[in-house]
Amino acid sequence: MSTERIDIYGGKATIKQNKFGVWQFRMWVRNEKRYYEKSLRTKRRAEAIDKAEEMYFDLQNELKDGRKLFSVSIADAVAIYLEHRKIDVRTKEIVEGRWVTIRAHLNHFIEYVGENEKAANLGINTLVKFEWKGKETNYVLFRTEQGASKQTVRNEMASINACQRHLCDIEQITSFPRFRLPSLKIEGSATKSGEEVQRMTFTHDEWKSFYTSMRSYVAKVKNRLSDKDAFERELVRHWCLFAANSGLRSGEQRQLRWSDVSIHKESDNGDELMLVRVNIRKATVD
Repeated sequence: MSTERIDIYGGKATIKQNKFGVWQFRMWVRNEKRYYEKSLRTKRRAEAIDKAEEMYFDLQNELKDGRKLFSVSIADAVAIYLEHRKIDVRTKEIVEGRWVTIRAHLNHFIEYVGENEKAANLGINTLVKFEWKGKETNYVLFRTEQGASKQTVRNEMASINACQRHLCDIEQITSFPRFRLPSLKIEGSATKSGEEVQRMTFTHDEWKSFYTSMRSYVAKVKNRLSDKDAFERELVRHWCLFAANSGLRSGEQRQLRWSDVSIHKESDNGDELMLVRVNIRKATVD
């Protein structure tokens, strides 16, 4: 079979047939010091030349816009980050449920930019302004139109920037560590007064009602509980009481170890108080 090579635009690119007779495009990309190669998916010479000329112009336009031709796709870049976070699951830095949540957050981001978009081609304003299916939008608008709450969107953008920081600082796939964020006002998210904070916690009467109800919940004779059922209810009671007293979230509480809890005695106006200090592991609030 002939291995004829045809110059495109005076040798700025070339095409030649592979062993199956299909024409292949080849162009040297000076800034990235690599050849760009792609099948033209035709065995017809004239059609191959037309396709090659069109491809050359398209690629030159991308390069003029500062886009890179050899960057990994955003889908592949996210997969690299998720593999990194799996190590955190194995070392107990985060729980499996947290990893699943991060993956869900980043899947929405992939949908937003398109799975084949090059990670290095995303700009710092990608979340602020982006064209999605021919319409200009931003990440907040994109997700709220899908029914996501603003708090959910805020959490997703935090996960997106955590991923971006890793891709920039560790993997060196991207050139900046975080995206600029679009404006996102959440009702009631402003600094709360002391009275407003108090409304978010139990009043004395509410707390009393809560812990007395929990006592009734575990009453073995009254509820005719087996030893196994009584034990399980006691675990639930202590879990709920600790959460109510500490304000910890479920993920934070699940990761607690005895080494995270310490007891201290302090004096207040002559009264001796016994205080408990709880260390919240940083990874749980990432």
